[in-house]
Amino acid sequence: MTWIKHDDNCPDHPKIARLSDSAFRLQFNAKCYCSRHLTDGVVPADMLSRILPGRTQREINSLVAELVRGVCFEPIVDGGVVVAYQIHDYLDYQQSRADVLAQRKAAAERQARRRRHANGTYADAPPSHPPSASESRRDTARTHSSSHTTEIPEDPISPQPPPVAGESSGGIPEPEPDRPPPPNSRAHRTNPRAVAEQRARAAAEAYDPAGPAEPPPKRRRQATAANPPPTPGPPAPQALAALAASVGRGPRPDANGTAPPADTHPADEDAAQ
Repeated sequence: MTWIKHDDNCPDHPKIARLSDSAFRLQFNAKCYCSRHLTDGVVPADMLSRILPGRTQREINSLVAELVRGVCFEPIVDGGVVVAYQIHDYLDYQQSRADVLAQRKAAAERQARRRRHANGTYADAPPSHPPSASESRRDTARTHSSSHTTEIPEDPISPQPPPVAGESSGGIPEPEPDRPPPPNSRAHRTNPRAVAEQRARAAAEAYDPAGPAEPPPKRRRQATAANPPPTPGPPAPQALAALAASVGRGPRPDANGTAPPADTHPADEDAAQ
């Protein structure tokens, strides 16, 4: 694919500013035709109707006459007949046929060198020429990014080191088997499989076919000199009477510790005496 160049001041040029829209379109399409077919700006006269389709031959002749008057087209006469038109100053702004063919040849050589370089036969390639300014950035980036793939044969005489434990013969670590995580680890606590196994193991250890064992009998404390047995307290009625007498309420017990009847008041007892 080739490209055409247009100056950003082209619409303001006096020759272009005086052209009609149809005449400018015909000139632009003619430049694209010359760049695509590498004609160095020469447009055959019989191709003008194809370059600008949808127009009659009379309209095409009128537009060509306008471009000739504006010094945009220069007729090429052969035997008194106009056979083609030369675009004015085409080679001053566009690439010539020789330049385009040279660039395509250089690009083909670069691609061939890159393929030989990738296949390991880069030494047999002809000497490379210095890159020109016309080389595209894409080809340059691909040339720099290519990697050297020449393989060096192994020496069958030199001894090979013994394989390391846990590694295969090629030096690649072998994959470890699927082992459960260690107990009391975070992965073990959050792994459903590990949790289920731990619960089943605990249930199996706690299972007793003979049934639950009876608790051992409590050992009674033997009375010793350092640990005498507890003395029995007074009977419940006498203890209550002694407690009431100590706080000044209720009948006082006699010398034998016997309390009077509960309905006897001390004042009544004094009056009886």
